[in-house]
Amino acid sequence: MSRGQRWRTYARFLHTGQIFGLPGQVIALIATLSTLLLVWTGFALTIRRFAAWRARTLRSPAPKSGSLSGAI
Repeated sequence: MSRGQRWRTYARFLHTGQIFGLPGQVIALIATLSTLLLVWTGFALTIRRFAAWRARTLRSPAPKSGSLSGAI
């Protein structure tokens, strides 16, 4: 096999943690669970920020276009 084919073969087993046996698979599992946790918290923050923005915009309506409240 060429060097590239060998590297691709190793990369597949390294990616799944199978090269290092059970400890490697445990590390791969922890990395996967960490990724899922980051996705979960990202969605939670997005929903929380959207809800806060929505509450702010519904509470205080935008000023009328003809008002002088923003002019200096």
